[in-house]
Amino acid sequence: MSLALESVSELHQNPPYPPPTAFGHMKLDILLARQPIFDRDLKVVGYELLYRSAPDFTRAVLSSADTCRATCEVLLNTYTSVFDSGSYRLLPAFVNFGERLLLDNQLPSLPREHLVLEILEDVPPSPPVIARLKALRKAGFKLALDDFVLKPGYEPLLELAHIVKLDVRQLGPQLLEEQVDKIKSYPATLLAEKVETTEELELCRALGFKLFQGFFLSRPQLVSGRQLSSNRLILLELLAALNQEEVSVTVLEKVINQDPQLCVKILRLLNSAQFALRREVSSIAEAITLLGLEELRRWTLLISLTTPHSHQPPELSRQILTRAAMCEQLAIASGLVRQDSAFMAGLLSGLDALFAMPLASIVEHLPLNDALRRSVLFREGDLGLLINESQACLEARWDQLSGRFDDTTLSNAEQEALNWVLEATQAIRD
Repeated sequence: MSLALESVSELHQNPPYPPPTAFGHMKLDILLARQPIFDRDLKVVGYELLYRSAPDFTRAVLSSADTCRATCEVLLNTYTSVFDSGSYRLLPAFVNFGERLLLDNQLPSLPREHLVLEILEDVPPSPPVIARLKALRKAGFKLALDDFVLKPGYEPLLELAHIVKLDVRQLGPQLLEEQVDKIKSYPATLLAEKVETTEELELCRALGFKLFQGFFLSRPQLVSGRQLSSNRLILLELLAALNQEEVSVTVLEKVINQDPQLCVKILRLLNSAQFALRREVSSIAEAITLLGLEELRRWTLLISLTTPHSHQPPELSRQILTRAAMCEQLAIASGLVRQDSAFMAGLLSGLDALFAMPLASIVEHLPLNDALRRSVLFREGDLGLLINESQACLEARWDQLSGRFDDTTLSNAEQEALNWVLEATQAIRD
């Protein structure tokens, strides 16, 4: 295992900071997104922090000034924290640095093992740059070369890098293979970025890449005519029941009891310190009476989506739940639609990735009203707007934003969603 990968795995065991709730939530007026970085087993080992271009944003947030330390800590906790396999993890943040920022010594005063400095592709291998990178590497920083293409004179950069990122889309299969052949003799770990499809992932695996970045999880290869497994059928039936405004306690209890594991987890959660109920809950019917349908709906969906499946990386559930939670937050901020409808719309919009089936084939099994169905399938109406805004923001596709929401509203909604998913997944694992 390379030095870069070893340093990443160490952070899983010894996170340098407590969970973000220890700091509170900090509001930022800048649009920021995180893009997961996976190893060959599709385990998340880090997040690249992406932001919409704004004057001096990097300097303002990632500064060496002591006054910025708290901001940096909260920001990195919000965007790089996960709760997975029964433990809290603070993953490394991959952050872009241009030549000016690099040479001006504007690095944040944070633990060095928590940052991977991405050197942008337009940074030249000049003597001052090489000297600075040597000093940073000696000081314990991990270095990555972003969108790298090996050209004459760039070997000194390659010799200092721990990680080299190659853009799959920009290079194409032939040039990608040629670059791998040139670079593989160096000790750096190869990272394939802009991986958007399962086919591209498999190509990069075959070429020897150890790390992968992109949204291929949310755009898997869809198989027409695939049959749903029994647990997926139960989840669909549960979604159908939960989506009915006038569902009876008896019907809902019957659906939940079909999955004994789900039933046990719901009851265990309700009897935990998280809810601090005055008496022990012993049945789903009692849980519905005590909590109400909306609260039970939320926790049931959360438990169902985060129950481990051998073929489903935990990051996919996190992405779907974060989109749903952000839709809900935007609904609260705008008053356009009911927040529970927004949450359900965001959730349903990601089921094609979860089931590896066309969304239309999944929706036909659900008794959705026309507005919800069209929002999920065609992104129409106010619900469709919230789905689009949330997905564009979370995936850093800033050009696809409608302009209906200002940056502060979008940023706050995203941060609330990220924190809710982290806190909620931790609650059901405790």
